[in-house]
Amino acid sequence: MLISLPFLSDVTEDADADAVRYSFTGSYPLNSFGEWHNGVHLVAPTLSNGGPAPVRAIADGEVIHLVPPTPRNADQAHAQNYGAFSDNAEWTDNGLIILKHSAEIGHNGQAPVSFVFYSVYMHLNSLGKITVKDAKGKTSERNLKPGDKLYRRAVLGEAGQIYGQPHHLHFEVSMNEANLSQLLGHAPSAHPLPGAKPTAGRTDVVFGSAYVYLPVGTPLLSQEPKTPVGTTSTETLGTALWVQLDYAGSATLTSYLAHDDASDATLRAGSLLGGSVASAQITEPDGEYKLYEQANKRHKALSEALKAQSSPSGWYELLRFGRTLGPDPLPAGAEHWRKIKTPAGERWANLKAAGTVALSDGDFPGFRGWQCINDDPSGSDQRCDSTALRSLLLREFADKAQREKAMAKTLEGRQLLATQAIKPKREAFGQQLNKLMCQFPSEFDKSTIDARYAHVKEEPHFKDNPKNWDALKAHISAVCTVLPAEVKAADWRFHPIAFINHMRRCGWLSRHEMIQLMPIHRT
Repeated sequence: MLISLPFLSDVTEDADADAVRYSFTGSYPLNSFGEWHNGVHLVAPTLSNGGPAPVRAIADGEVIHLVPPTPRNADQAHAQNYGAFSDNAEWTDNGLIILKHSAEIGHNGQAPVSFVFYSVYMHLNSLGKITVKDAKGKTSERNLKPGDKLYRRAVLGEAGQIYGQPHHLHFEVSMNEANLSQLLGHAPSAHPLPGAKPTAGRTDVVFGSAYVYLPVGTPLLSQEPKTPVGTTSTETLGTALWVQLDYAGSATLTSYLAHDDASDATLRAGSLLGGSVASAQITEPDGEYKLYEQANKRHKALSEALKAQSSPSGWYELLRFGRTLGPDPLPAGAEHWRKIKTPAGERWANLKAAGTVALSDGDFPGFRGWQCINDDPSGSDQRCDSTALRSLLLREFADKAQREKAMAKTLEGRQLLATQAIKPKREAFGQQLNKLMCQFPSEFDKSTIDARYAHVKEEPHFKDNPKNWDALKAHISAVCTVLPAEVKAADWRFHPIAFINHMRRCGWLSRHEMIQLMPIHRT
């Protein structure tokens, strides 16, 4: 899958870090008032020529909705000059482009596995142009319009102002439930929670890291066995673990807790074993380069009778993916011994023992934080009343009094709760929040403003002075739009940067993408 960030920087120090600069506002999935927020606010990086980087399409797609930006107006009473954080006029641009994308991520027999998603670029102060040819082959430029087909990295426009802050972009990624089911390989309701025992991973979509679940009782050895079949062991694993396998020249095996630690509230499912990389990770030097050698070694260690039921390619897949994905055979009882970190120290573990389960990043593993949230009882209210999300946030309060205040469904409580989402105290928790897949309506739907923000009118600042509500509603209306039905239906949302970074690990290319990579020479 070909996908990239909405900003591309020409600064060579650290391109990704420079191109993903978060604004002081606009976090995901909540804003500072404890309301659902579709995406994130980004700041355009500065290019070497001193200007801001343009906003670009993250993948090939079609323009399905477009709102030209309103020219900036000095009138302080203008709806887009609303001061959200002060009484001063703070202009917010309303230029908008929505793209529809179709991506192929694997194959099920002869059928491609694909899904459709949408990317939204809001608060643009200018829109991009497209080059077109007329009937005589003459080229010219015109403004983008709905129906235009764009390639990844096409310039969409320039990030404008959000409450007076320049070069800011609201950016989001969403899809409907049917396409989320295609992406996950099952319905969102079936997605396992972080501490749940997993089921077998999908084989039609496999990418990124491999993960193997090791239940309590997994056989352990202090030394590497001489044969990969029929090994006896007197030691077993006393704590269920996940082991992550990565290959990049060397091989790294990283151990994580599979379930919450009842004795320590900070050690939860997905925590590094021992709390650090050093205590959780083992490196096999040149492990990737030695895969073929190791696969042959295991095959050749078998008896002649077992070799007839085996294949080096089967062993290769077991070592690389933690399981076999194709028809290449392995003998009954084949074992996958690897040295890993355990609570008892370094041990050789059989990653193919009874009860083990293998996945890849294509499964969006729950223990890595990927979790579906769709239990908000009010589908029309912008406030977050999801019990699941509130529970996650409340767990982060070490102070009991603060936690009790945050539990109250008041404005103060919601704002206090939202602080855990906006500025997480633990980096690991922040990463988990970024992987939440949440279902809630769009904040830019013009037809539902009154229903979504009815609660605001009951707050003292607006209840005591209805003109304050009128000004806020006028501002919201100015930046909202009549959304296409298919975009309204795409109410499952991702942290867009987390989504891009995850899907960049998918090396599967569709025929269309393969063609783009091939140089075309005309004679």
